[in-house]
Amino acid sequence: CLYGGAPKGPQLKEIDRGVDIVVATPGRLNDILEMGRINFRQVSFLVLDEADRMLDMGFELQIRKIVNVIPPRRQTLMYTATWPMEVRKIAGDLLVSPVQVNIGRLDELVAKNSITQYVEVVSQTDEQRRLEQILRSQERVRRPSFVPRRSFVTSLLSQH
Repeated sequence: CLYGGAPKGPQLKEIDRGVDIVVATPGRLNDILEMGRINFRQVSFLVLDEADRMLDMGFELQIRKIVNVIPPRRQTLMYTATWPMEVRKIAGDLLVSPVQVNIGRLDELVAKNSITQYVEVVSQTDEQRRLEQILRSQERVRRPSFVPRRSFVTSLLSQH
């Protein structure tokens, strides 16, 4: 994984050892590309996940730089939660004979009516205690819970 906000050294060591798959943020991937520490001659797949968010965050130029050095004979997959004009434009520029798959209606970007969503913000010191309270008070059904660290889940499970 190549991402900003972390030291480049360990990431470069992984690249130097040789990799088959690279998962990266556009900014860090461009940094390493400009350093000459990675080449894309054998890339056959390019996946742009959260394309709308990357464009919102100002990564269009970096994405275009990356795409320009990847061989044109590749399969490009682009995933996006929304379909604004900026995303349509970059899709038109980067994709060849695209197939568009839509889930839900394009003109309606809302959460599914049958799903009730709850968000509760708690301090880090109270998060485990609060999650335990919520889980104990609810009927036993499957539900996703997003937690910040694997150690949090391990600690929670070891107590039960």
